[in-house]
Amino acid sequence: ETFNNNTQPNLLTRTPSQSTNFCTMAPRARSPSFQQGHISSFDLPPVISEDALVKEAARELNILKESNTEKLFPPACLMMVRRTIAGNGKCLDCGCHAPDWATPTYGALLCINCSGRHRGFGVQTSFVRSLTMDTWTHSQVLAMLEGGNEQFEIFLKRHSMLPEACYKTKAAKFYRVNLRRHVDKVGELETYEGRDASRRAAA
Repeated sequence: ETFNNNTQPNLLTRTPSQSTNFCTMAPRARSPSFQQGHISSFDLPPVISEDALVKEAARELNILKESNTEKLFPPACLMMVRRTIAGNGKCLDCGCHAPDWATPTYGALLCINCSGRHRGFGVQTSFVRSLTMDTWTHSQVLAMLEGGNEQFEIFLKRHSMLPEACYKTKAAKFYRVNLRRHVDKVGELETYEGRDASRRAAA
């Protein structure tokens, strides 16, 4: 089951034993400081074309992948997560504006208060990171690029669930397992080319 920006998959229409494609459910800026592990979104211009942003994000992802270490969230990738993915302007759970924390487990953004609640769920249910203070792995950054608040909300609404009450359910487990599988497939690609391309490639 594949989909584009206008459609979302109903992952629970299949059992976990069945094959599921998690094709979810989105002048070139340089950041020399990222190569030393010190990055800032101020390294990027305030206005940048979508193509240039994807290319810069791909460059950053390649650096992160080749380093095989954790680094601060790459600036172009961070710009994509905050500005180009639907629903990411507010906290997934409470709707607070401009969230600065995240759960790569679901590829979603959270406010600081809700991130504390997620820590109480345990890392197997929701792993929480700061977008600006913590270090991230290549796969965790990809999860944020391939996830999104609106995407997860649509999935939950199809099953009559609210985010704040869903995380211990079989539905949430099914979502996070298939997000991880999708991210693993995208991580095998030679170059990241954006959400649409990754969905086609992982289908």
